[in-house]
Amino acid sequence: MVNFRTGFSVMSGDFRTQLTSLLQTLHHDNRHVLERDINEIIAARVDDLEAALSTLENNEAAPSLRIALCWVVLELDPEQALPGLIRVLTNPHHEPPVRQAAAAALNGHPAALQSLLKIARSDPDPRVRGNVIGSLAWFHDSDDVLNTLLHILREDRNQQVKLWTIHALGWLDDPRAVDPLINLLSNRKQHPELRAQAAESLALLKATGAVPALIEALYDDHADVRFWAVFALGQIGDQRALPMLERLAQRDTQRTPGWWEVGLEAAAAIQMILSRHRQ
Repeated sequence: MVNFRTGFSVMSGDFRTQLTSLLQTLHHDNRHVLERDINEIIAARVDDLEAALSTLENNEAAPSLRIALCWVVLELDPEQALPGLIRVLTNPHHEPPVRQAAAAALNGHPAALQSLLKIARSDPDPRVRGNVIGSLAWFHDSDDVLNTLLHILREDRNQQVKLWTIHALGWLDDPRAVDPLINLLSNRKQHPELRAQAAESLALLKATGAVPALIEALYDDHADVRFWAVFALGQIGDQRALPMLERLAQRDTQRTPGWWEVGLEAAAAIQMILSRHRQ
């Protein structure tokens, strides 16, 4: 679930008109999903914003309806919707998918930050923790967010939650995340999936200080670690990586899941580095 923030304000007229008008204001690749959500709300005869907010917190309503309402009520009236969404997020009696949708809707909303931080650290459901961590990546320049993510990286025992955390550190755009990510990448006792994600996050951060560790990761036994180290080096554009990248481009035919051969990625990274230095 994505947070579709458009600044839309409540229109005059009946609620159905507001919903259909809302659909016209949103431009997104998954338009059929938006239409499905709005059609479900209309079919459920939710006839005004007050009813929508009440249904959102009603455990007897269909989860799919409440998931749809998470983003709709926020678009229609953020001021009224935020307290209800926070209550849904923080109430463990709501189904995890509904709480996850509430977390996604709360991306970047300062009023929700403290609730998001608490859930990220301590909620018993790893799916909810993961979605909340993704929402925290929208809060830039926050010491509380950075410290919480680093705490989770150290202490959480769920690998999927750790993956969410490493990814969020990359999107946080905070240089203080670089050293912890380098340490994770360089620690071969860590799971390869985590180390590969650390390399990708270092790419997002354009972490020039990570170049030596990324070059070392090109020798790793695991193709996914090598692949994302190659990607990061291409994004950073440091010429020191060229000799080893040329070797991988010629020899490394292993694939990483869902992508292509490491050698092909190395060839692309070489071109990116050379192009940057021609400019």
